[in-house]
Amino acid sequence: MGWIDRTRAPDLRAAVRGLWSAHTFWNLVGLAALVVWALYWNYAIKKWHVKASPVMWFQPYEFVSLDFLHNFQAVNYWFAGGDPYRADFGDPIGRKLCYPPIVLVCFAWCKLLPVGKAIAVWTIALGGCAALGALAAWRSRRELGLAPVPILFALAAVVTNSATLYAMERGNYDLLLVPCAVLAAWGLRRTGWRADGVAGYALGLAFCLKLYPGLLLAVPLVMGRWRTLGCTAAFVGLFLAFQSHNLPIFAKNLSELSISHDVDTLAMPSPVSHSISYSWKALWSGTRFGALARIPGSVAAGLIVGGLSIWVAWRFHRAGRPPTVILPALFWVLAAATFVPKVSNDYNLTFLSLAVLAVWDRRDPVAVHAGFGLLCLMLQPLGFPIQPSVVLGVKIAGLALAAYCLACRIRESQSTPTNPADRATEGFHAG
Repeated sequence: MGWIDRTRAPDLRAAVRGLWSAHTFWNLVGLAALVVWALYWNYAIKKWHVKASPVMWFQPYEFVSLDFLHNFQAVNYWFAGGDPYRADFGDPIGRKLCYPPIVLVCFAWCKLLPVGKAIAVWTIALGGCAALGALAAWRSRRELGLAPVPILFALAAVVTNSATLYAMERGNYDLLLVPCAVLAAWGLRRTGWRADGVAGYALGLAFCLKLYPGLLLAVPLVMGRWRTLGCTAAFVGLFLAFQSHNLPIFAKNLSELSISHDVDTLAMPSPVSHSISYSWKALWSGTRFGALARIPGSVAAGLIVGGLSIWVAWRFHRAGRPPTVILPALFWVLAAATFVPKVSNDYNLTFLSLAVLAVWDRRDPVAVHAGFGLLCLMLQPLGFPIQPSVVLGVKIAGLALAAYCLACRIRESQSTPTNPADRATEGFHAG
């Protein structure tokens, strides 16, 4: 061993330690999780079924993409000359079409593919939407100068959590709102007609795909982006003009779906739903706080979500509307809006994980870390024997803590004299 230069041995050891850092370790953990996740979905798509563990937060259906097949069948029936709003179009479980007419245009590509390939394409697209959101949230962290999170670990934390898994298993299209939020943030961070048009298109499409993203309009409203709001209104009118004669029957079908979820007003909260409106009465009935059950669920949801939203909006306006927090704010608003509808399954809770990824920092109080730790337990696939009311409480607490962190980042963006991107890079090297 005389050929080894012992004078350089400490340098070699330092180099090895530099390569094998905590950052590298968590990146490798994330990479392993992504590989397992890809193999898992390759199997699920081939078998048309999600292989469930003995205990999961949600119960997989007997075949994948139940909600996607709803749209797939409707589009093919429409191309064949039928009206899926007024006739049985072949939904796998006999549901009526309860999505806006513009959704038929968004899924028109289904006419070009057989059902098996269409499911594969759509499942991959949903995973891609979640990954896009994770990368955008990770970049926002760098801009805000927060504690560095390994990129592969951040990516795995979002695309493999139970909310995203649920969305991909059902094939629901809520995740399409992620690229809408990213595109809207791009436009809102810039000025000019092109930026206003892009942001208006994204916000208008989000509102017409689902109703709850209408809360996103609060962001350009607080920013005083009147041209953006005008462009949004124009695009909403354009999208709603398509098959406008079917809007009343769409509203009727949606109302019937909502009523069907409210037949048992004392039904216990579901571990895979986070609707405050639906679960409010059951949360308090029979407890020492039973008087709270007299408050209508929709009113309670409005007070909780509205109160948090007004507080964040006030902080945002007071801080001068810093551009670095626009995307985290859009993610948080999307997450908050999902707590209001009576039908709100956890496949749209991915927005909350994106908001947390974008605004959490290790400098936050211990209570924040503890709350997000419990939320992480709710967002990993394996379920626990916990009361559904406790699970719902953790989700609501997670939304409130994310609002707190967002408010902190807004305040820091106002008072930070240096470039947040530079501080992020410094923090990375220091870590």
